[in-house]
Amino acid sequence: MTKYNDINLSDIDFDSFLRHGIILQIPNTSLLKIGINHSPDPTGSFYLTGFYGGVAKRFSVEYELEVEVSDFITWIDGIFVKGKTQIIVSDNFDSEFEKDAKKCLELVHDGVIKKLVPVTYAKYRFHRKFHPLSQIGSLSLLNGNLYGIWGAHVNFIGVTPEPLFLLRGDIGYSKALAGTTFLNDDQILHDPKEMEEHKLVVDDMEAKLASLANSLSLQGPVLVNYGTISHLQTDINFKVETFNYDSFVSKLSPTAALGGFPSEDVYKHMRTLLYYKYEGEGRTFGGTIGYSSEDISFALVNIRNIYWSEDELLIHSGCGIVAGSIIEKELVEVKSKRETIASIYE
Repeated sequence: MTKYNDINLSDIDFDSFLRHGIILQIPNTSLLKIGINHSPDPTGSFYLTGFYGGVAKRFSVEYELEVEVSDFITWIDGIFVKGKTQIIVSDNFDSEFEKDAKKCLELVHDGVIKKLVPVTYAKYRFHRKFHPLSQIGSLSLLNGNLYGIWGAHVNFIGVTPEPLFLLRGDIGYSKALAGTTFLNDDQILHDPKEMEEHKLVVDDMEAKLASLANSLSLQGPVLVNYGTISHLQTDINFKVETFNYDSFVSKLSPTAALGGFPSEDVYKHMRTLLYYKYEGEGRTFGGTIGYSSEDISFALVNIRNIYWSEDELLIHSGCGIVAGSIIEKELVEVKSKRETIASIYE
């Protein structure tokens, strides 16, 4: 049974938290939800949904609290020994990614689909055991929403720039996020390829939300900085009459930013890529992690993260392939996205 608001950070059994913990930053706030000792529960408030959809895995927690992100970082920094982990690349998927990206571009040029998002990854070894939570302060500097779950069937932690949705009462918020630059340069607003990619995501989100909500209003695009990466962003506000967490996630995810466009053709083509052979239907990268209660519901897209096991760490990254894409530039983009996270642990 979950116990609410009757403990603070200093009361947490840290060893329990390291074994079975959840963190979720509420979008557009500096507040972090923390769950300790989670366990599978079909009525739980915490949700984990894979990239290929299906029924969300739900978790309840023994203890749940809500704290300021800054207080959480101070607490973590006071426990872990300072220092990097010295991770070293042991393998990567980049050559296969190039093949996938070329295949995606061929499908686009043939008029089969307008956009697809191939993914690559790198594997790392590390010299000493560590918990990725130890670098949470550095992750927070990337200006997204902190999130993570460990002690489940997967372990990951990250800082996503992309909330799938946030709902308080009948008032909802989402964002279309696509178009990438590493220069924080407004010239991207005049780049046909980046603007086309962004427009596809806006069109995708607008069409999907139209069947779930009303009173949609869009603001953007503007260039928003997320650490070393900047993206074109359009904010979307809406109202709902009825809400169901699974229905919202099923309808909205993956967005055109993570899957492609049009959405009804995405899964069919994604399953033909080499990357699919690696993770298959169990893929969680690009899926969602979220929370739902009577007061607030939100889902975060699982990107800009690391996955880890006993002796290995993985970082995934993807990019949108549209008609104006150049494969060499896309490879630079996915490597740069990966390095943004890897540099925190190197």
